[in-house]
Parts: sequence; C-alpha cells; structure tokens
Amino acid sequence: MSDESNARAFDIRSSSISISYTITALVIWFADPDYEAAFDVFGRALSISGSNVVSLGNSAFVYALMGRGEVAVERAKRALELSPFDTLIAYMASAVAEFHAGRFEVARRAAPRAAKANPHFSVPRILLTVALLELGRLDEARESASEVLGLDPTFTMPVWAVTAKKNPAVFDPMALAWVKLRISPNRS
Repeated sequence: MSDESNARAFDIRSSSISISYTITALVIWFADPDYEAAFDVFGRALSISGSNVVSLGNSAFVYALMGRGEVAVERAKRALELSPFDTLIAYMASAVAEFHAGRFEVARRAAPRAAKANPHFSVPRILLTVALLELGRLDEARESASEVLGLDPTFTMPVWAVTAKKNPAVFDPMALAWVKLRISPNRS
C-alpha cells in the first residue's frame, strides 16, 4: 500500500472511531441519568477527529440542550464550516442555543435552515415555532405549528420532554412558548 493509501485508511478508521464515540455519547446522554459522562465521550470523539462533522454537530446539539450555548454555537459553526451540506443538527443546535440565550431572531433564522436540511423532521419546525412565538409573530407561529402537527400529528410537549428535557432551564421556556398557541389541552 502506498503512503497515500495508508493515510486514507487511517483517516477512515479515525473517522469511524470518532463516530462510534459520538454514538456512545448520545446513548449515554439519552439513557443515563448521570449523563455528564457523555461530555467526556464527546471530547474523546473530537480528540480523535476534531473535524468530524457528525461529532461536532451532535455534541453541539447536546451542549445546546444542556444550556451550554457557547460551546454549542462554537461546535455548530465549526460543523457548518466543514460541511455546508450536512447542516440539520448544527442548525438545530444553533436554534436551541440562541433561543436559550434570548436571541430569538437568531434562533428564528437558524431553525428554517435545519428544516430545509430535512423537511420531514418536525423538531426544526418546533424550534421555529417557539422562536416566532417569543418574537410575537403569532400568525406565523400558528402556521409553523400546523406544519409541525402535519409532520407529527401525535406531537405534544410532554412527549417531546421525554427525550429533550434534560435541562429544564432550556426546555421549559420552549414548552411555555408553545403554550401560547393555545392548542387544545390534549395537544399541548
């Protein structure tokens, strides 16, 4: 094997190991009540391959949901610089981090970019809806909420809380914004 082939094989192995660590970190974060270990595992993933977009984007989203917006925005920006084509998670991370920081207009601009990356995924539209609500744009928020429910007719904040509410300081303001829609009680 040539030196170039060896280098390419090493890059592929490093990327695969980094992604494996990222998946492990996500599982820890979702499943373990002592989720702090997930941040160490994300760190290991990025120490192996600091330019792995999967690791950067997913760690950014988890950091955003945990209220660590500065790290989230930094990693999301880096992921977007590296791959302007794999943008869903990075833009969702930005939307959550900016919403939590009270920068609702910035969150509003990030959320549709995530929605464009995957038009069939409801979470970016949820993020857009709550940002619009905080900006006082109720008609647009209702239209966005309608799109959420079109994509996921069973969506409710309590159900989303099962996976997204690791940090009430981040999640609860989004849930409170959603309440402004005054969707029937069985749809809250």
